[in-house]
Amino acid sequence: MSQSQVTLAPKKVLLLGQSVHMDLDLSTFDLPQETKGYSRASVQGTVVTTENYDAKMVRANSYIRFETVDSVCYGQVMYFYEKNQHVNCLVKKFNVKQREILAHVEGRFLISHLIPVCESDTLISCAAEAIVEKLAKVGSFLCILPNSVEKNL
Repeated sequence: MSQSQVTLAPKKVLLLGQSVHMDLDLSTFDLPQETKGYSRASVQGTVVTTENYDAKMVRANSYIRFETVDSVCYGQVMYFYEKNQHVNCLVKKFNVKQREILAHVEGRFLISHLIPVCESDTLISCAAEAIVEKLAKVGSFLCILPNSVEKNL
């Protein structure tokens, strides 16, 4: 995905180093204290919000599936920020509970659209382009949203 497919919404901007929401240790991410944090971005035409996004009509659009160099990960976007003219995001990573993955016994297949997770204390940085899709969180499960284009699924 090209960089032009990520747009920040600068409606509410805060300095990550002065955030009252989280005690962020930005030294891990090599970010100056005056780094601006954004709570909403458009990634490939899909609006993704952060955990602290507040609006009149709030949707839980902060849960995502994203790719790293070596794996597919799940998490919750805490903030978007710019570094070296690239849009990145700080993500609270979730751990997949492998032993609780649901399976259909008679059909002998895994139910892949429900992912059992637990929150971790791991905060990682990833490029906004690495976001693959938004997810919904229901209880301790992340749920892949239905395909809104193909109605016959």
